[in-house]
Amino acid sequence: MTMTFNPAPDLPDFLKPKWQTLQTVLSPHPQPALAFSGGVDSSFLAWFLVHIMRKPVIGYCAVTPFLTARDREETRYMGRIIGFSLEEISLDVLNLPEVRKNPQNRCYHCKRLIMGCLKEVSLARGCTVLLDGSQTDDTRQVRPGRQALQEIGVLSPLALAGFGKEDIRQAGRLVSLPGWDRSSQSCLATRIPYDTPITPALLARIEEAEDFLQDKGWAGMRVRVHGDLARIEVGPEVWGIVGSAAVREEIVHRFTLLGFKHVTLDLAGYRSGCWDRYPETTTGHMEITP
Repeated sequence: MTMTFNPAPDLPDFLKPKWQTLQTVLSPHPQPALAFSGGVDSSFLAWFLVHIMRKPVIGYCAVTPFLTARDREETRYMGRIIGFSLEEISLDVLNLPEVRKNPQNRCYHCKRLIMGCLKEVSLARGCTVLLDGSQTDDTRQVRPGRQALQEIGVLSPLALAGFGKEDIRQAGRLVSLPGWDRSSQSCLATRIPYDTPITPALLARIEEAEDFLQDKGWAGMRVRVHGDLARIEVGPEVWGIVGSAAVREEIVHRFTLLGFKHVTLDLAGYRSGCWDRYPETTTGHMEITP
């Protein structure tokens, strides 16, 4: 598969110093490894390493119960498009009680396990550093996994160079990187309230529910689960569609088959870090009934 990129984009002034700083941050590392998710951030960093820095980067994708089949395929696709070696490392993070029990610092334990494994594998294969796609917006949000990255010694070049999410989207657009405007993704565990145990069956229900809505073209969407209640977070632009009786009936029917007794539409819309904003409450939602 061949893709034509623009390796010499006409950068706006606000991106030029960040672009140059990113080159400076990456220069000392002759053979980097990259924790690759296929999302906007890690894809741009992979592109930069391959097409600007000309580095022999190796990408590692952690295949866990929290990774959807759809996101796994997207990761493989972006690896082929960008043109670098991508390896998948299977890890059953649910074997770790600190992850399975889903405490508020679950992400710390999960990230420490994953990144520790990726670093061990990459160093054994001759890589000089493990990179990830964290950017400056991540440092301003509740992200327990950031502590794990620091403890393990993972380098976050985009954050060090001052790139935020919108900077990366703009840069991705200018270099013709596919998926530059893709909705942000997160692991399936973020759909489950803290202290609710995580099981493979629960994750499968959530994945099926979200696949159903994504097949309808609902991007930037989450299905949060509260026992037998499914709370759909989606942008207001979709609310008019849900007003159709036929659409409501279809959603309720499909979610009922998945084991949900109640289906609600959250009037606050989609918001990242839902449980960290409202860790003990669920407000602003209405039930969808046929």
